[in-house]
Amino acid sequence: MTFNELVWKMAKVNYRKYLFYFLCNSFVVMVFFMFSTVYFNEGIRNANEMDGESLSTILMIPSVALMVFTVFFIHYAHSVFIKRRKKEFGLFMMVGMSDKDISKVLLLENSAIALLSLAVGLLSGSIFSRLFFLLLMHVLEMESIAFELHITMFATTVGVFLIVFSIGVAKSILDIRRKEVLTIFKEDRVTEKNKVRSPLLGGVGLLLVIGSIIFQYYFFSNSDYDINDGLVLLVGLISLLSGLFFTISHFGSFLIQLARSRKSVYYNRMLFLANVEYKFKQVKGISLLLITMTMVTIFYTSMLLHFYASAEQLAEEQRIYDVSFAETAMKNAISDDELNQLFNTDNHEIKEHVTLDVLDYFEQSSLGDYFNRYSFLSAEQFNQMYSKQVEVSPGEMIRLDNINPEYHDPYVDHEKGEGKNTIALKEIKLTEKQSIIEPVFDQLNLYEVKFIIVHPDDFARIAQELEVYKSTIHALNLSNWEKSGDAYVTWKEQLKKQNGIEGQDPLLSRLDYSTEEVLLEPQAKIEVYNSNRKAGGILFFMSSFLGALFFVSSFMVLYLNIFSSIDQERMTFHKLYKIGMTKKEIRKVLAKELRLLFFLAPLLGLGIAFSYVAIFAKDAGGIVDNPLFTVNFMIVA
Repeated sequence: MTFNELVWKMAKVNYRKYLFYFLCNSFVVMVFFMFSTVYFNEGIRNANEMDGESLSTILMIPSVALMVFTVFFIHYAHSVFIKRRKKEFGLFMMVGMSDKDISKVLLLENSAIALLSLAVGLLSGSIFSRLFFLLLMHVLEMESIAFELHITMFATTVGVFLIVFSIGVAKSILDIRRKEVLTIFKEDRVTEKNKVRSPLLGGVGLLLVIGSIIFQYYFFSNSDYDINDGLVLLVGLISLLSGLFFTISHFGSFLIQLARSRKSVYYNRMLFLANVEYKFKQVKGISLLLITMTMVTIFYTSMLLHFYASAEQLAEEQRIYDVSFAETAMKNAISDDELNQLFNTDNHEIKEHVTLDVLDYFEQSSLGDYFNRYSFLSAEQFNQMYSKQVEVSPGEMIRLDNINPEYHDPYVDHEKGEGKNTIALKEIKLTEKQSIIEPVFDQLNLYEVKFIIVHPDDFARIAQELEVYKSTIHALNLSNWEKSGDAYVTWKEQLKKQNGIEGQDPLLSRLDYSTEEVLLEPQAKIEVYNSNRKAGGILFFMSSFLGALFFVSSFMVLYLNIFSSIDQERMTFHKLYKIGMTKKEIRKVLAKELRLLFFLAPLLGLGIAFSYVAIFAKDAGGIVDNPLFTVNFMIVA
């Protein structure tokens, strides 16, 4: 028999193993190429649709996850495939085949599988990637971006696959060359043997899993304890993964120990329990991975779905008024009639239009070559926006930090109380009465967060006696702001076009730390809403895609692991059949084993994922008060 004939006969005998291994690799190539058509699309890479953040940046996290998955999946599929064939290699070496010949066999068959996998994977990826791309663009409402196929997509896919695949093949060749013939011959049995068989460790692992979840739920976002939430999650996650490892590694032993407490249960299920213990030793790695992947993808996707569904609520929380913008002496000038014409339509109309004049004064600092900026507001106008109403007498001032107290820097806070801080600007002297630290109106790029509220008489004096720059804050509330997207975009385009015609604005000339376009940028709930929907939509879509990919691929590897040892299983059950066990009983035992192997890990992952949803829901008041968390979890799960 020639060398080529030997290789061909091996392929025919083990065609099922070869076929499944080939399908696994083709599947990875197809998925990676489909994702590459999105990531390397020029329209997406140049898009800037996510509140200043590019789509390619948002796709970075799914890209890293896909890369990690690709490395693991190819490596694991190759390891299982080689492991089940080492007995054949050991036999060939015992009859005289050299290490060089074995290496040649490995190179030939893996080269053929790699080339065929690339061909089939790229072909199927080219077909399905268009559907995948069009579906994604439809979700993002960005149908204007065209589907593309170019060399970068093919080169990246081929390069990544060949690098990972080659490393796996090289590792197998070196492993075979280093080991003795008898060791290789018995490899499939030796490597499945657990050195430790401890029901106690299995029980400890289960308690560790439960304890870590309780620990995180109790201490996360708990104001009674001065513990960093990140530290709580880190310690809890490490404990959880450690507990899962011990539980999966010794699950069979733990199950047998429990069953032994009831003799009738143990003796009626002795074969099933023994097989479960053996199987979990075989697949503990993939089971742990499947639990972790289920936990991460279900939790992550559930939270993204929650953010996607809560885009309107988040916009309401992030913006005080529906539309806000600043008007200077020469920029962003728009009349009430023009605003009414744009925003008073059948879909929406202006319910409220509040204006707030701002006087900016720049004073040379005595500490360096820069200016102190004072932004003055009239108390009379300010009270139109502020529900608590402030009172200030002539010669007094109220300091306003227009920012959430949570983000306020206490080291630059102003001292509170009457008569403690004063400002002297030429002939005008102001004494601080109090300070306010809360967002009263939407913060615009033109202004700093600090303002000074004064009596209307002092406001008029400042305008007359100091060299100030006047601007106006406009704040609008609309009916049905969710439908104001088209009007808002049209209005922004008009402002941009008009601002380009006007000359240099005096106030903007003093603010050289940013561009005119950024300083004059309006704020609107609809903009935040669209940004959240798009960003949440693409991440939800990609995480759902990757989640489905993880599940399918993990089950494929699990099936490959079980399928590769089917000959050994057939021999075992054939012996049991000879000593009197019926085919019906054998089928019943196998069905129980497979149900446990395939469904235990996902169910555990789902339970842990729901625990983390409940933990993170504490920040929003708890999962009971926010049933949307549970609804979104159930939709994803």
